[in-house]
Amino acid sequence: MSHPPPTPSPDLSDLLTRAAGAYAAGRLADAEAAYAEAERLAPSDFRAPYSRAVIALRLGRFDEAQTWLRRVVGLEPGHFAAWHNLGAAAQSLQRWDEAADAFARALALRPDAAETAFNLATALAILGQTEEAAEVYRRLARQAGPRLAALVRLAMLSPAGVDAAGLADLEAAARRATGDDLAPLAFAAAAVHDAAGRDDAAFAAYAAGNEARRAALMAGPADRRPAAVQADYDAAARTARARTAPPPLPDATGPVPIFIVGMPRCGSTLVEQILAAHPQVQGLGETAALGQALDAHGEDLLAAREAYLAALRRSGWDGERRPVDKTLENHLRPDLMRAMFPRAVILHAVRDPVETALGCYRQLFASGNETLYDLVDIAVAYRAYRGLVDHWRAHRPGLMVEVAHARLVAEPEAAIRWLVTDACGLPWDPACLSFHRAKRPVRSASAAQVRQPIFAARPYRARWAGRVDGLIAALGDYAG
Repeated sequence: MSHPPPTPSPDLSDLLTRAAGAYAAGRLADAEAAYAEAERLAPSDFRAPYSRAVIALRLGRFDEAQTWLRRVVGLEPGHFAAWHNLGAAAQSLQRWDEAADAFARALALRPDAAETAFNLATALAILGQTEEAAEVYRRLARQAGPRLAALVRLAMLSPAGVDAAGLADLEAAARRATGDDLAPLAFAAAAVHDAAGRDDAAFAAYAAGNEARRAALMAGPADRRPAAVQADYDAAARTARARTAPPPLPDATGPVPIFIVGMPRCGSTLVEQILAAHPQVQGLGETAALGQALDAHGEDLLAAREAYLAALRRSGWDGERRPVDKTLENHLRPDLMRAMFPRAVILHAVRDPVETALGCYRQLFASGNETLYDLVDIAVAYRAYRGLVDHWRAHRPGLMVEVAHARLVAEPEAAIRWLVTDACGLPWDPACLSFHRAKRPVRSASAAQVRQPIFAARPYRARWAGRVDGLIAALGDYAG
């Protein structure tokens, strides 16, 4: 009996060509299969695993991408794109040490790669290596192309590092800019003036930046305009007030999270940094995990709890230490948090209302916070948030523990001891007093500030006296 001749093994170059064609046509499964076969034929060739990594990145499978990229740089240590993409994958997974290492290796191969340098500086800043990040920005600022972007980033990270020539360039660019392009330039110039104590110039630049950002929001999608965003918040707050407290879930041995809620620029990052210095605590920053879990599972709080904990693990929680979730908007749902985690600690970070509002005015947020680019809008948002917190205080006393920023500044050692032991029920650890030395990623706008010891600054209410009367009037009784 005759048999058909065996099908010849495909040629490597033919496989790679076929895979590239499938990728270009959007047939990613076919492309991945062809690249897998190519890798089987030539395991020492870096091209197939690199292409598999690119597909994984495109599909958001960052862990898988890291696996392939590590294989690539093992086979071809001088592969710039593999090192850069390895950093990007680690960044997406919030593995900041790995991201910084990969971006640094890529930059060593191609020192003029501006995108890689910006990514490296971002990772370094999040890791608390502020001076190293600032030096990367200074090097970028010496190049014509990325100069302005680097000066903006440097001003936000370390405004004293921007020299007179850099400030002049920022201000000149701001005079030429229109629309939302003006906002980052104006905020950067404001930060430089602010750090130097030039109060008039700082306020004028902040005002220009806020006006530009708000104008861009007003010209954008209707549902992201300040009034619409405030209306959405008000509706959510009404729902929260009307909600009947759900019964607590069984929670004898489960995790005991620490939640920090409040208003942006209320000192919440400082509270988290103090707690994260404790060996039994892991700070996770701001996540959207709780809201997403509740949206997905509705009244099934047990399923929501499991989904939330799974999301924390994907965000890097080790599953052992007490997680700190600093998602400020969770003040909309402390009753649900208490039901999901009956032993959880919910901390409400509180700072002087005027200083909180002006802290928002001084901040160009990366995203969201659409109601925080006008002094009266900020006052409206503040009153709405405090009104809901006052509701919880009146109807669910003891639900949240208030942490006053003023006390942390006035008597830091006593306040920190109280926060750690009394508020959170942790054994005392002196590392919490040296919170600014804690080696951990911090992604918030206060990343550089919490790397320093607590200090008292001159209030902006005094620095900008006469300029913020409208804010103070709009805050009403909260202004004091």
